[in-house]
Amino acid sequence: MSAKQYDRYLRRLSAVQHSTRRVMRTSVDEEEDVNEENDNEVERIPIPELTPIARTPAPRRLPPMIRQLDRGHPNTLTHDPSAPVAESYLHEASFVLNPLSGRTPNVASRKLARSRAYHVDEPDQSTPSQHIVNLLSVDATLQDVLLVEDLLYVLIGIEGNYIQFSSDYKPDDLGHRLNGTRFVIDDSLNSSLRELVERMLPLSGYYTSISAFLECESGLEYGTVMHALCAAIRAQLKTYEELVAQMEERLLSSPDFTLQQLWLQMRPMLRTFSLIHSVTSEIASITHADVLPREDENDEEDDVDNEDGSSSSDAGFDSDASQLERDRRALLGMEDDFEQGIVGGIVKGGEVLSMLWDRLTHLGGDPLAHNLYLELFREASQPYARMLLRWITSGVLLDPYEEFMVVEDARVTRASLESDPTDEYWERRYMLRDERFYAQQEQQARDGDPMADDVDEARGELTGGAKIPAFLEPWKHKILLAGKYLNAIRECGIDVSNVLSDRVQTLFGSQDAHVESYLALDAKLERVVMDDESFAVCIERAYQRANAALLCLLKKDKDIIARLCSLKHYFFFAHADFLQTFLDQSEHELRKVVDPQRIRETTLMRLQTQLDMALGSSDTVGFLDPYREDLRVDLAKERAYDQLQRIADTKGVIEIAKLRAKQQAERQHQGTREVVMYLLQFDVHVQFPVSLVISKKNILRWQFIHRCLLLFKLLERALTDVWVDQTASSWRRRDRRPHAAPMERWKMRIHLLRQRMLLLVQQLLAFYTSEVLEPNWHDLECKLLEARSVDQFMKHHFDFLNTCRKECMLTDYRYLECHRKIMNTITAFTESKARFAEQYANMQTAVDAWYEQGDESAPAPQLIDDGDILVKIEASWNKHARVCCI
Repeated sequence: MSAKQYDRYLRRLSAVQHSTRRVMRTSVDEEEDVNEENDNEVERIPIPELTPIARTPAPRRLPPMIRQLDRGHPNTLTHDPSAPVAESYLHEASFVLNPLSGRTPNVASRKLARSRAYHVDEPDQSTPSQHIVNLLSVDATLQDVLLVEDLLYVLIGIEGNYIQFSSDYKPDDLGHRLNGTRFVIDDSLNSSLRELVERMLPLSGYYTSISAFLECESGLEYGTVMHALCAAIRAQLKTYEELVAQMEERLLSSPDFTLQQLWLQMRPMLRTFSLIHSVTSEIASITHADVLPREDENDEEDDVDNEDGSSSSDAGFDSDASQLERDRRALLGMEDDFEQGIVGGIVKGGEVLSMLWDRLTHLGGDPLAHNLYLELFREASQPYARMLLRWITSGVLLDPYEEFMVVEDARVTRASLESDPTDEYWERRYMLRDERFYAQQEQQARDGDPMADDVDEARGELTGGAKIPAFLEPWKHKILLAGKYLNAIRECGIDVSNVLSDRVQTLFGSQDAHVESYLALDAKLERVVMDDESFAVCIERAYQRANAALLCLLKKDKDIIARLCSLKHYFFFAHADFLQTFLDQSEHELRKVVDPQRIRETTLMRLQTQLDMALGSSDTVGFLDPYREDLRVDLAKERAYDQLQRIADTKGVIEIAKLRAKQQAERQHQGTREVVMYLLQFDVHVQFPVSLVISKKNILRWQFIHRCLLLFKLLERALTDVWVDQTASSWRRRDRRPHAAPMERWKMRIHLLRQRMLLLVQQLLAFYTSEVLEPNWHDLECKLLEARSVDQFMKHHFDFLNTCRKECMLTDYRYLECHRKIMNTITAFTESKARFAEQYANMQTAVDAWYEQGDESAPAPQLIDDGDILVKIEASWNKHARVCCI
């Protein structure tokens, strides 16, 4: 020990002795003799060397000067050193030798709030020999010493002698602990020391609140992301606890350690803990909103405290989590959704990362806050990053706590894929946790589906795994599709995880080096950084790799382009020879009148049999087509133009549902019946993964154009049949008798009208096929051959169907309305074929009967009446044809 340290030690010891002597002056009978004896003993005592101090009480022979500082008995000099010493500051040889663990009760890790004795002559009866020095009887120097010792307990959430729990704080209540401890300070404390203590008290509140948060969020239901965040926060708490232990060591070893020095050492942790607490309080205000004290209760308690005039640590620390949340949102300029009662639910997964990322971006100008939140974010994002890497590289989704942005519908299994291989598996097996997913869940719940998950509507927003961090928002669709593509390949019987197999090597090729580096980090359990550009590059390359592999599978193994050519053959009648055979063979079934809402299965079976026979004939062009057996016969619920007009006129799902319900009610009321041929349409059955391109939605788009072309073919065939019937000798013979002139003019009107209708139908058919479909199909073939991804392939196919539909003017409601009426007029004309023949026979009979009478004065025969069906058909044709031409 140097001379300077020795001199400082003596001065410190003398100050402590002097302050203690003043406290004991009132209880010592022979005050002057004792003081004189103590002064003499101070001069005689040698100064011992400083030695390491143990942390637990141990029997030792203390120096005489320190032994006389036993302030628990009036007769200090006659006290037996070997007697057991009570656990009190007054009965310890020195505050320097007081072990930290000696103040902690054995029954619990925290002292319960209770009344404390602040005077030596009024000890607390609940703890024997418990004596606390009255701060009014000591000077500021000793108060500094006592408060340093007290603060070492308070900083870790244990109440001290002079800093105790507030009366409205309940240590055993979870909500109070989550809000942080509240302390009251002894009124007799020196004002300057009080200011320092009040500066440090928020640390205790932060520590208690964060510790309670970690205790609550350790359950399995909070997810792996929350567990990782708690682990990162525990590392910060460990640093803080180590700092408190270092302060204790300095207190035990250095006589110059003061409250000011303690504040200088703890001050940096105040900013760190305030940032951590702002995150934990925001999460706790949502997840544990049911246990947090209500604001009205806190206000009442604050009013009581203000009336009592007691001092609290609330001056420097706002322990109300809801108020902290409002202040945080106001500081960051965020929308104040908190005022709208957005509480409840569990914060986990992507929502935790979104909170950290928002703070990280908004507080980028604060280096300390940015670095802290960046560290917390990177640690908390590790489970999420590994989950994402596993999904985009192998298609495996391991998300037991619903933290990831992609959700799997376990009800859509391989069995459902075999029964309905078109859209069900691809659309619903894997989805984003977005509004569409929750809308489906709500609809299933309303429909009484027992397997439907409960939808958390407590906060009225996307929460948990549905909340995607802002930096991943632009990549969410590629993340979803990358995993879906890999699962599509797996469903074809290819194990994508076996990178050494020849099949995987053929489809995927070698793994990208950039992606491989991230997989190596994952395998070694090293940190995966998600917030840099290289991770975005990893997502892009993994997506491209899965995309290219699935495209190779579709083109080479599934021969998707040949399937589309087969679809064009049957739906757009590129080679329509099979259609004539089918219509001839199934004419009897096609002439039947049925209820569109209740079509018999036997009708479809007979039509399917006739179609298979037509396609199986060696005379047809499509006999060698390997996919002809996938063609199916189907009957729609309404006519072609009625369907197109409904779709063109209806905007939105709600209006569609209302219109369908109204039309169905009208049909049930009126009992509408239709001819089978006008409901006829073709369908196709494809297997997965071909259904990714030829999906049900795309088949419906093919059917829009197909039904119009089929209607043109049927009307052309019907008009041709009318022409064939009217080429009979009776129709071809011209009656030159004068009274037969009206009949001849009537026949000519029928011939002209039939020819005009046939010309219109043939012109529309030629326009649709030669001017629209063939050029667009040629462009589609070129684009499909050049496509480098499944997305491009599907987009080209989708654009082809939409372009053809628009160029055929099947999206214009007025055009469809006009065409519907014209087609109905032509249909009425063809269906009146028998009526025309009957009327012609009646007119011929009337003319023959008039001439057989031989009475030329008789009135001319009435051949055409006012209710002639031809007049009505001509009027309708002239009206709508004129509008269509305009």
